[in-house]
Amino acid sequence: MAPALWPTQPYRHPDLEERFQPPENLQFFSLDRGSYALRYAVCNNQDAKALIMICPGLRRPIEGLYELMCQLLDAGYSVACIDWRGQGESPRYYEEDYDLRGSDGFDHDVNDLMAWVNTLKKHHDMADLPIYGFAHSMGANILAHGCMQDPGLVERTVFCAPMMGITTPVLGSGPVRLLARLMMRMGLGHSYVPGHKKWSPTYEKLLWQFLSSDPVRARVQLSWLERRPELRIGGVSWEWLYHALQSCDALQGEAITLPSLIILAGGEHLVCNKSARKLAQKMPQAHVSEYKTARHEITMEADNIRDGFLSDIVAFFNA
Repeated sequence: MAPALWPTQPYRHPDLEERFQPPENLQFFSLDRGSYALRYAVCNNQDAKALIMICPGLRRPIEGLYELMCQLLDAGYSVACIDWRGQGESPRYYEEDYDLRGSDGFDHDVNDLMAWVNTLKKHHDMADLPIYGFAHSMGANILAHGCMQDPGLVERTVFCAPMMGITTPVLGSGPVRLLARLMMRMGLGHSYVPGHKKWSPTYEKLLWQFLSSDPVRARVQLSWLERRPELRIGGVSWEWLYHALQSCDALQGEAITLPSLIILAGGEHLVCNKSARKLAQKMPQAHVSEYKTARHEITMEADNIRDGFLSDIVAFFNA
């Protein structure tokens, strides 16, 4: 059965520049997962060389990636993007707190990814197109697991600021793992990790100080979340952190063999670049590139960083 259209369709933001508006002919669809449905977006390029499947990072709705989607369409590709469970317009985890980002384990996200790829191939006239991956942060973790389970899932992929490990500067990695496990055993997995909280404009602005140095792009997500309350999302739960750490640990035991471009941010404060480099050593077709002055959300960085980044990823996809 063909996927149904999502109840809402792309919306033009009246206060944002044209470059941040949805691509022409973009449509939202519903990915049926039995007990829940996920929102995903597809935009076909009639002369596409391949489909680029965008796997967003933590807290990032489809709307925040419109500029990247438009530029990949202009480069000659079709594009698709998804709202993982727990963010965007996809269902949230906790009825008692809509803003809190939870998790039932990243294996569920990997299964959602596999179902999404299968749907894209079967129902969107893309069966004959190569599929490439562009995955950021948490999305890179999910796609990496997918590629390990099915080496033919995509033909090549960009892992951008990948969450192969999580930075824990205050307590260190070991104590944070023990604390996350303890909070789960005490039944406190549904509470916010210290420093994380419910969504507010102030909280969103604070986060983006660590994510982008571009004053305009750093306000795009805030603008969407103020205009569309259903997209709002706060910080993460102990449950999410517990499962995220487990998922990062599991990555280090296997290897990805497909052509991969691993892009690191030199001004990274959230994910562990050392872990990404360690994993890259096991990937025979991986190339690592670091943008020294970039912060975590490289797709939303200033033009002097982002222009070179975009040229590099397009060249990699065109190879």
